[in-house]
Amino acid sequence: MNRWRCFYSLGLLLVSLLALATLAFSETPRESGLRLCSQNLHRLGDLGRGKKQQTNQERYLINRVKQARCDVVAIQELFGGSRAEAERNLEHFAAKLSDSSGRTFRGVTGSSNDPCIRNGFLFAVDAVSMINKWDLASAKLPRLSPADRRGFFSRGPVAALFEVIAKRRLAVGAPRRLFLFSFHLKSKSDGWKDKTKTQYEGLRMLQAEGLRNEALRLRDSVAEHAVVILLGDRNSEETGAASELLSGALLLTDFTQGGSCTLGPSLRAACGKRPLRERKFLGLFEEKQRRSGLLSSRQRQGSYFYRKSEQLIDEILVEEDYHRFFENQSGVPRAGFTGEFFHGSDHKLLWAAYGEDVG
Repeated sequence: MNRWRCFYSLGLLLVSLLALATLAFSETPRESGLRLCSQNLHRLGDLGRGKKQQTNQERYLINRVKQARCDVVAIQELFGGSRAEAERNLEHFAAKLSDSSGRTFRGVTGSSNDPCIRNGFLFAVDAVSMINKWDLASAKLPRLSPADRRGFFSRGPVAALFEVIAKRRLAVGAPRRLFLFSFHLKSKSDGWKDKTKTQYEGLRMLQAEGLRNEALRLRDSVAEHAVVILLGDRNSEETGAASELLSGALLLTDFTQGGSCTLGPSLRAACGKRPLRERKFLGLFEEKQRRSGLLSSRQRQGSYFYRKSEQLIDEILVEEDYHRFFENQSGVPRAGFTGEFFHGSDHKLLWAAYGEDVG
């Protein structure tokens, strides 16, 4: 009798442990902090690739979002020959993600100057509420010279003001309103057609300056007390001139007549006397690898695989005054990559933890 009683007690213990394990790995949202993510969807919704490939792509991308425990995802390359088609594709994917994760996700996209791909967001309603949204496709870009024609973003950035729900605890002092910008600068594809012979880095420089200016202008006019965060695909490495313009380390005036900088053949800024200027935005992944000593090593990680090496062309950039809310006790950004190249996308998913309790 005692032996059976022992077996019964052991069985109850195993059932309890299994229940605890199930709770630990469930898709219920965290009580502290927020996970912000960025993912190039690699033309998600393009049925020209075939139904089987579409299904596999959805499965890989959903697994990435779940593994990274994303609360908000800035998306690029959502496919749609029209805005209505893109919205249907996003609604379909959001429903699939909701079913798989057990959480309710909503999607929002915007206008684009590209005939097929758009930017936007996916967000979990148990983590944030969206207050408003802005399309920047019609925003005019700055010019290097007054004689130049004013251009537009290749794919219009989408901005959204989110508020973290009251039930979600944030670190002391972390603002609850986040002003997010999902962006996708001009790619190097067909770079041989670029008359400036810079693989469109010159155009990316204009777009980077334009995006930074628009983000700060909108913040001052409609979201003064929110944290501005830029999430997306720069199509320029962290050392590229466009990346330095996006962060604010350099300005377009540094390259105009009277400025000390030129665009070198390596697509980097070559400055005779480098301006001493504080950055407006800090790239979390660049900063993490710099502080870890990986940025210039062979062990460096990237978001995109090109010519047998990983490149950091995607980034999450945060206003300099608020990057501390993304750091651990050692001052290193809590951020990482999720996914394998060419499994769902040719870009990895980027995630960053905001406002988590440091302990």
